[in-house]
Amino acid sequence: MDKRWCSEEKLAALREGDCFREWASLDDQRICVLCERKFCGRQVRITGRKGGRAQLHCPSENCAGTPREWVLPGNPFTSEKAWADWSLTFDTEDNTPGFRKPARLPFARAAS
Repeated sequence: MDKRWCSEEKLAALREGDCFREWASLDDQRICVLCERKFCGRQVRITGRKGGRAQLHCPSENCAGTPREWVLPGNPFTSEKAWADWSLTFDTEDNTPGFRKPARLPFARAAS
């Protein structure tokens, strides 16, 4: 059974569990590059603590996305050229449940 988190606890868990980006509020948004879903902190699944850190997961069912795979909306990282370079790091033979190699990001900015 998943723990029910009050707002303050959930925000603290997001801040503790995401070492890549800051969370100012539960309304902050992210986009998962694995499933292409846009979500807010209120929707993030938290399954517990491992090694003292909260384990954060993409809210999409069967998606293996964690903060490592989340980007900020409008992030310049999502340009077509940057995405093409970064997507090379995906292993096409990854058998992790919920993993799929995205073809491209639909929200990518046009190259300048």
